[in-house]
Amino acid sequence: MSAPSVARPASFVDGQALREYAFVVLAVFLTALTAHQSIMLSVVWGKAGFTPAEIGLLFSVYGIPQVLLAFLSCAVANRFGLLPTMRFGGFMVMLGLASFALTQN
Repeated sequence: MSAPSVARPASFVDGQALREYAFVVLAVFLTALTAHQSIMLSVVWGKAGFTPAEIGLLFSVYGIPQVLLAFLSCAVANRFGLLPTMRFGGFMVMLGLASFALTQN
């Protein structure tokens, strides 16, 4: 008796699904990279003479727009759909990092 053959499902439904997955992976990686760069920025600010309280205040300034835009992104996702909103957000992350690369001295 031979073992029954089990059909292995395809990894992705089609090429478009594979491209979407690759885009999401890249956007998540670049978002994490941006977060790590901000952590390194705190070290730079510390060496520049900022106190830990001042560094904390500078980082807390980013928190206000993040909370407000989280609520806005929910409304945008409800209106335009989750996938287009996610594509737009990933594109904005990539655009922001590209602008860093092009404008650094």
